Amino acid sequence: MADLTQIGKNIRTYRMREGLTQRALADNVLVSFQAISAWERGLSVPDLENAIRLANYFGVSVDALFAESERSLLVGIDGGGTKTEFVLFEKNGVVRNVVRTDGSNPNDNGIEHSIEVLGAGLEQLLRGKTPNAVFAGIGGVSLEKYQKAIKDGLGERFRTVIGADTDAANVLSMGEDPDNSMAIICGTGSCVFVRKGGQRYRVGGWGYLLDQAGSAYDVGKDGLRRALAAEDGLDKPTLLTEKITQALGGSIFANIGTVYKNGRPFIADLARVVVDAADQGDEAAVEILRQNAQRLAELLKAAVERYDAPNRAVAAGSFWKADMFRSMVQEMSGVELLIPELPPIYGACIETMRLAQLPIPENFYENFVMTYRRTVC
Repeated sequence: MADLTQIGKNIRTYRMREGLTQRALADNVLVSFQAISAWERGLSVPDLENAIRLANYFGVSVDALFAESERSLLVGIDGGGTKTEFVLFEKNGVVRNVVRTDGSNPNDNGIEHSIEVLGAGLEQLLRGKTPNAVFAGIGGVSLEKYQKAIKDGLGERFRTVIGADTDAANVLSMGEDPDNSMAIICGTGSCVFVRKGGQRYRVGGWGYLLDQAGSAYDVGKDGLRRALAAEDGLDKPTLLTEKITQALGGSIFANIGTVYKNGRPFIADLARVVVDAADQGDEAAVEILRQNAQRLAELLKAAVERYDAPNRAVAAGSFWKADMFRSMVQEMSGVELLIPELPPIYGACIETMRLAQLPIPENFYENFVMTYRRTVC
């Protein structure tokens, strides 16, 4: 027996891939608008003549139009300032392919460059296949004009349903309840997001020129400042000074050009040097972590008080692996920080399922964990 609901979803997917309204599709295949609406809602199924018209118009076979979608392909994308990850997966959570490329945050190199990175990554990931839906959660894509540019650019090129949003959507979908969750991002930037009652709210995240909110970039920059002060004779050299010098391959004065040339990602990466010095008892490094932890704690407390957010937050970013820093933020904020077992790309894939209006199967997470790890190893 034909699955009317699935056939309706197939018709809707192909229609959206063409960028058509239901009325426009009806005009092109010579049926009524009401017929298209009924087919897509699974209330009826097109007869053979109309099925052939639809298949011919979409450029697919009738079998494809009526196909079950157990192996229908979907794509989740997680992009930031330093890297972008692409995952091709099935609706049951089985991962088929993983690709990693350069960063795609438009605040670094512009939206055109972001679209170029995303398009090249998709080409490499898909290898000629056409997915049913693609969701791209990209750092810096909070503006509607950026989201539209990505949807238009990729939708036209890959002829499928495209969703685009900031990477906050990815992290919010990592929680136990994606519809009532809080997330804190700490990488080259920092921000707290809350999703509640179908709305999303933000605290912080105003960019590195205005923010000083405890990101890895802030920690790395503070480490450089301490080392520079020591080099200028304004502060006493410590273990932190020594480790920063080692990381740069020489004195800061001699390598200041390298710092400016490589920019935010390079400075953010120096946060690990500060953490290492703090773990070895360097008081200057510990103080840098404490000051930045306090800034992040203030963001979390503001989110809880203003938006009645849950007292638990998904903590995204590799910097949260620093036990001392994470403990400081938890103690100062009173918010439990949840470190996901998987990277934010998992949340991007959940967002793809939501975009495609697909239910999350009970075994989705287990399938994803097993096949994702097997694919990336």
